Amino acid sequence: DQSKQAVWSTLKVIKETAMLVWLESIKDSLRDYQYESVRSMLLSYFRWTKGWFVRSWEWTGKTRCMRALTYSLTHWIYPITPVVIVVPTLTIQRWIVKSFEELWLNITPVSWSKIEIDPNTSYVMHQKTFLMHYDKLNDWSRYYVQDECHHASQSIIDAINLWKSWVFWFTASPLRWEFKEDGFKMLYWTMYETWKESLPVKVYWIRKERKYSLD
Repeated sequence: DQSKQAVWSTLKVIKETAMLVWLESIKDSLRDYQYESVRSMLLSYFRWTKGWFVRSWEWTGKTRCMRALTYSLTHWIYPITPVVIVVPTLTIQRWIVKSFEELWLNITPVSWSKIEIDPNTSYVMHQKTFLMHYDKLNDWSRYYVQDECHHASQSIIDAINLWKSWVFWFTASPLRWEFKEDGFKMLYWTMYETWKESLPVKVYWIRKERKYSLD
């Protein structure tokens, strides 16, 4: 047992170091708070949590964080470990593809149902498209990244609850229904707050009151 623990500890250090080396190589493309958020997510790979989500205001660079996270996850281990990024709109999908190209990072956009899923290819797709290909995408070797996770529908939440590998989330909203921050933590596990706002953009939210029967 001691020898197994020693081997695991050694592998843990090697993998952790490899991830951070890849992240360090693109540090110049990130602001300090963006770098720290991605670094925390990568290190959480070895902690007792299946999911990790970042909360940061609009226009504070969440796409840059997703790009750095994807770059590190898809380069730090062999064979290639792909990701699937799920977005609420096709506009965001196009923006992610364009942003990733700035780092020479290829991610394949999918907006249709008839496509063969390559186990070594990283994809970005709309929520509905993702649900169509869920069974093919959901394997132990693919990471899941959700953009604008406060827009996640109940069908997406149910799908992620059965996701086999790791999940990473991003949102600008500080609240989820009446449960506020705890509502996010119940669904998305561990929370990372950047505490950054980007002026002059300001986000306001409308509180939704919900009533539930005893049943």
